[in-house]
Amino acid sequence: MSTSLAIAPWEHHDFHISKEDEDSIKRLIELNNKHNKKKSQHTTVLYAFIVIASITLIKYFFPVSFFANFYLIEAFFQDKNLTRDLFVNGALFFVSKLTFDLREKAKEDYHSLRVELVDLSNKEWLKKYGEATNTKIYEYLYSQHKIRINHKTK
Repeated sequence: MSTSLAIAPWEHHDFHISKEDEDSIKRLIELNNKHNKKKSQHTTVLYAFIVIASITLIKYFFPVSFFANFYLIEAFFQDKNLTRDLFVNGALFFVSKLTFDLREKAKEDYHSLRVELVDLSNKEWLKKYGEATNTKIYEYLYSQHKIRINHKTK
């Protein structure tokens, strides 16, 4: 990764693109970051749900103690409160469903803007700015943010 690509190309004094195109690219970067954040939140909540659900199943269906020498863990597995355990599992399930819906909405917003920019970059930007400018934009977006707008692949 070269150091000249660390700063966005449109922030250089000798690089000129329209304000609308610059705003669209910045919005795409924001939506990509939002999508990645929602994806990591959903993954974290889903893993927490899987771990807590597994512990609950072990607690109720396997009465044999696996942690005989660890009293704190042993006390946790001996404390069987079905209402609390079902509430925690249900709450984590609904939170994982909520984070999944938020992730899908962020993904939809990101992909709709990305498709729009792919069309712009393939048609209008080549006429407006030329190949060198587009190449700098493509390289910056891919090297810094892993976003490809120069073709239609994900």
